[in-house]
Amino acid sequence: ETVAPAAGPGAAVVTDIKAGRAIFGAWSPPVGSRVIFEDKDGEPYMAEGPPHRGDVMKILAAPSQCPFFVELENRPGGRVTAWYGGGPKVLGRVIRPLGGTGRFDGTIFQDTGRIRANHPGVIDVCTSPEGLVGGFQIIPMEHAFSREMLGAWKMTQWMIVGPAEMGGSDLKGSGPLFSGGLLPGPSRDETLWDLWSTYGRKPLVLVRLDGGPWTKMPALTGRQDHALEGVTHIRIYFPFTAEPQGAGPARSPAAK
Repeated sequence: ETVAPAAGPGAAVVTDIKAGRAIFGAWSPPVGSRVIFEDKDGEPYMAEGPPHRGDVMKILAAPSQCPFFVELENRPGGRVTAWYGGGPKVLGRVIRPLGGTGRFDGTIFQDTGRIRANHPGVIDVCTSPEGLVGGFQIIPMEHAFSREMLGAWKMTQWMIVGPAEMGGSDLKGSGPLFSGGLLPGPSRDETLWDLWSTYGRKPLVLVRLDGGPWTKMPALTGRQDHALEGVTHIRIYFPFTAEPQGAGPARSPAAK
């Protein structure tokens, strides 16, 4: 259904999996998951080039300590705060706030208020119903300075986030936002290994409009440069697989 435009000949694995399902949905591994290969005799190896035909690729998705949710204040200098069981932790600051939606193609396979894609340089949020196109992106400041993303400084479809303090480390490729936590959702028709995983392994994005109560993401399609200017706060709920009264809540790194 889709082929990555950046993937050259021999640089992609094309599957018959339906877009937004299986490893592209409820069973997707988080960013930063370890990848190993096994040869025809079952011996593991680390690929330094393209794997050989017939070898097996394994993606090891190990659980990580993630917050319950992350809140972003949609204003210049707004706080990016992760909420753990042990308390809040400020991850960064909003450098450039969000204002509108754009035509991000992959959102056609996703539903409103869900994560369309996540990699070390982006969180792509869908604002359109499945089957239509519309969304916005959250990107770290270092990526925003790359040649391909310089337009984000002039457009409203990107929120740019940076370090919590002047001179601090950039958020690119770091958890919980850009590694180890988020997954595509909603995969509502898929069943995982138990009830809690099936129910909880689905990130959700809510908003506050003009400082009001938390509400569902407005359903918006296409490019609308000013459609989200009333959004004052964004909350991203992280996926979970453990029972709330099971192994205990996630703890803040600062509380260890």
